[in-house]
Amino acid sequence: MMSLKIGIIGVGVRGASLSFLINKYFKKQLKIVALCDLIEEKCNKVKKEINDNKINIYKNAKSLVNNEKLDGLIITSHTDQHFKHAKLAAEKKIKSILDKPISVSLKDAKGIVELEKRNKFQFLMSFTRRYETSWIKAWNLIYNKKLIGDVYLIKLNSIVPYTRYFQTWHRYNKFSGGGINDKCSHHVDVLRWFANSEVVSLSSFGSRHSHFTSKKNKNIRCKDCYEKCNYRRYDALGDARENLKKFKNNYSSLNDKRQIDDHCVWADGSDILSHFTCNFDFENEVIGNINFSCFGPASEDQETLEVVGIKGKLKLIRSTGIIELTYDNGKKFKRIDAKDNYHQTSHFGADIRLLKSYINYLKNGKSEVSAENGIKSLKIIDMINKSIAKKGKLIENKIKKY
Repeated sequence: MMSLKIGIIGVGVRGASLSFLINKYFKKQLKIVALCDLIEEKCNKVKKEINDNKINIYKNAKSLVNNEKLDGLIITSHTDQHFKHAKLAAEKKIKSILDKPISVSLKDAKGIVELEKRNKFQFLMSFTRRYETSWIKAWNLIYNKKLIGDVYLIKLNSIVPYTRYFQTWHRYNKFSGGGINDKCSHHVDVLRWFANSEVVSLSSFGSRHSHFTSKKNKNIRCKDCYEKCNYRRYDALGDARENLKKFKNNYSSLNDKRQIDDHCVWADGSDILSHFTCNFDFENEVIGNINFSCFGPASEDQETLEVVGIKGKLKLIRSTGIIELTYDNGKKFKRIDAKDNYHQTSHFGADIRLLKSYINYLKNGKSEVSAENGIKSLKIIDMINKSIAKKGKLIENKIKKY
């Protein structure tokens, strides 16, 4: 069987990471034939790393789509560019991974869903928790084995070492929607998935802690700073896990807001929040809660999920892949090691399974997670932002179908 020809639009952290995984684990099934990024140096670095001189490099996504005979696309461009690139793929019916979040604006998200409907075509959204082995096992214990009974309470704590949100293009809401959109689009998707229901209403509080208050005299970049600092870019575990230290400060001459990836965390201009909490009411009586905070950059991911049912409780610790299960009305307890052999790769092995799902999708056209999940997640993020702006005001979800 011949390899399926793939193009990648957006060769930043996400695009580069997926390129490396394809090269290491899926060479026989997928062949990267083209890379596209506004910075050609990024593409050339990836091309050199995977040792394939035949890969074509583009700065313009439309040129890539028009000039290459592709079986699939991977769209990992900046979030506010997703609609533009999704449109190129949908119009040619090129089966594509569309990275989460679906977009920054609901207008663009609606446009992407409409592209699916109009072209009788589906994207594959990369909500990574849906592809992580431990999360899938947790869901099966609850809904297939029914070990904790009917679910009525869900709590997700996301205390993560992602202070890099203050250092990259994510530091501007207009490009990314901030950490609330970029990271917590996952989390609201998880709550919908584990509640097996849709959000009716929510109330949220959030802010930017004074520790991260922008300082006008701090427009320096890590490459130009020699102070001892806990936030030195590329020293965080997240970056180390994604094997990206080799790209350290390659683009030192750039001054474009989109392209600088080593801003001082206190550099002026950032408008994103650092933390929030939100309570959710679902159609089926489930109550949910998310707590999110950008925590110490040298920390392991400290994300946990707790689900309470009428007969027991499940707790999942993401970084270890351990599930703690109390069941049979509290009479029994077990600790399950739910991680797989790829747990030490990016997103705790989820990207490996995402690419396996993608290969199946390229063959049969069936998407596990379509754009409809993306817009439902973004709608809830929009509600969270509105509630925060109104100091915790209850916001009702008036639209549940798109």
